[in-house]
Amino acid sequence: GLEGWALVLSWVGMKGWKKLWPCLSRCVEAPVVATVAGAVVREARIRHLRNHHNFLANHKGNRRCDECELILPDHCLCERLGPLRVDRGELRHPNVKFVLLTHITERFIQRNSGKILSMVLPNCEVEVLEDDSDLATRLASWGRTMVLYPCASAVPMTPEIPTQADTLIIIDSTWQQAKRIGRKIPAEFQRVSLDPSAPSLREQTAEGRLSTIEAAALVLAEAGEPKSVVDRVWEAARLHTAAVIERKPNMQQDDEARRVKRDEKRREAVQRRRQKRGLSPLPDPE
Repeated sequence: GLEGWALVLSWVGMKGWKKLWPCLSRCVEAPVVATVAGAVVREARIRHLRNHHNFLANHKGNRRCDECELILPDHCLCERLGPLRVDRGELRHPNVKFVLLTHITERFIQRNSGKILSMVLPNCEVEVLEDDSDLATRLASWGRTMVLYPCASAVPMTPEIPTQADTLIIIDSTWQQAKRIGRKIPAEFQRVSLDPSAPSLREQTAEGRLSTIEAAALVLAEAGEPKSVVDRVWEAARLHTAAVIERKPNMQQDDEARRVKRDEKRREAVQRRRQKRGLSPLPDPE
């Protein structure tokens, strides 16, 4: 069946799939090609997510927290986030729901801050985006929906915005992924933009960009939420950033160790080939 073909074709990778596409489109009807293509992409995404999650969870015997996704026990933030949790009664707009539209490949990444936001805000939930084919239907099901996304048609975030919406969508992904998702959201859903007044706590690829939790903190501030609520969200962002930065040196050391081991294997392979050809072995590296 189509799912079987999708599983087989997904193993060739995206480069192989691009090569097969013209041939397949000439031999098979367009609806069938589209169905197979969708199944291939879904299977590839799910397999990538599963492999990525298993690698991080089992890497060098480390175990990750099921809630914050950070390494146990040194980097887990669950206990430190406890005092920062916001009660629904503290919010001026408790009925406005924050929905994090999280890209499937971002769900289990340690540097993803969306999950930290969902642990602090009571009116925040995570919606994992596995397939965007029914994106418009899902957005419409959340009532009056607005999307936090910078574009020419976006209106600035003001204290009046929460009174005009039931749900505020925040795209929780990389910037390249957010651009693709933003283009697929129908124009009927009003876009809302921010004017970043403070630099990001972490290194960004361009000026004015923020992490998910930082953007949410600015939304709360410009929506007129109490300062105590905004400060706690910012503190959660600082804790998460510090945990990710603290983890980076260990990750860099692991990358260096893998590079050295890879170079050793390549050198051994070269030595074996030279030996088979009767050539003198390479000198040992200094």
